[in-house]
Amino acid sequence: MPILGYGLGSWGLGPWGSTPATVSLASVQVLDTNTVRVTLLGEARHGSGYILGDALDPRTWSLVRQDTGAAFTILAVRRVVDGVYDLRTLELLAEYRILHRVSTTALMSMSGAPLSPPTFLDFPGLAQADHHAGLHASRPGDRDLAAPPTPGLASGASTESVGGALVITSGGDYAEEEGEALLRKLILRRLTTKKGEFKHLPEYGLGLDEKEPVPLSDLALLKAEIEQQVMREPEVEDVNADLSLDTSSGVLYLSLRCTRRVTGQQFVVGTLLPSGLVAL
Repeated sequence: MPILGYGLGSWGLGPWGSTPATVSLASVQVLDTNTVRVTLLGEARHGSGYILGDALDPRTWSLVRQDTGAAFTILAVRRVVDGVYDLRTLELLAEYRILHRVSTTALMSMSGAPLSPPTFLDFPGLAQADHHAGLHASRPGDRDLAAPPTPGLASGASTESVGGALVITSGGDYAEEEGEALLRKLILRRLTTKKGEFKHLPEYGLGLDEKEPVPLSDLALLKAEIEQQVMREPEVEDVNADLSLDTSSGVLYLSLRCTRRVTGQQFVVGTLLPSGLVAL
């Protein structure tokens, strides 16, 4: 039975009239390698991405592989229309033969009622051909404000130190970037972020920093850790890290040769870390 009024949102018990008292899961659809679309019966609360039980809060949802039980990291939730939400994952969805499960027990309706059964839905992953084609390459929204972490980053062969600023276009607006330029920035952001700085991504980051001594004996381990972190970027298919030392200046140069999953093309990410190495 509907609850009449003006809703529990900013204007009352619902958007200008009545709203169902309960909400439940209706269907789920794979959109691309990193996005699933969940459709609800009824409308859920959707006012904040930081309140557990709100549809926009990634913590409200769970997504796992049924074969291994491995959980996907849900980065963001986007409301498409009433009762339809896109869940964006960090990891790539598995192939079609692998069952996945999206679930939630915390989701609440606009009237404040708890979720009604079913509380989970099982669905196959992405078709193998589409999985390898990298459909997420054309997904809207994969762009960010341009802020190259190194001044020469756009050329792909920068030897400048880490640090950047927002870019202003000739029209006075903030410039945006996508594709390869954005991926280079995401890679350097991952490598220079300390592990644990993003609470919802406990394994994200390596913490490379300028002016930080690195023992010579740790170079092999550092190379392996860099490659492991870069491979966790969903759009990176392969990576090889090269570390070289300028003995005259004591500067450690880092060069990454990466292969982009969606195009199969190689690109280079280069930077220097004016920290020097110490012989320990």
